[in-house]
Amino acid sequence: MLPDDAVARIVEGAQSIGKICQSKGIGEWEVVAFQSYGHELDIEAGKITLAAGGGDGGYGVRVLDGGRFGYAHLVDVSGAEHAVSQAISIAKVSP
Repeated sequence: MLPDDAVARIVEGAQSIGKICQSKGIGEWEVVAFQSYGHELDIEAGKITLAAGGGDGGYGVRVLDGGRFGYAHLVDVSGAEHAVSQAISIAKVSP
């Protein structure tokens, strides 16, 4: 079950990444966000070997620069500036 504020945090993070793309002069960009929560249980030879729970998530940012695509993935929005710069750098050297 997702925490009450999970969707709002994801949307807020995606909007922050979009603003960074705009500030860097990128005309076309896409942000993909995902978040999951769950439990994991591994059983080997009839014994529990792992019991875990928690979440996983992050953002992907794809930019289009001069007809070339670049993509970067980040886990935390605090790394958005760097991720957008990486995606731009990748786009510049893409065929």
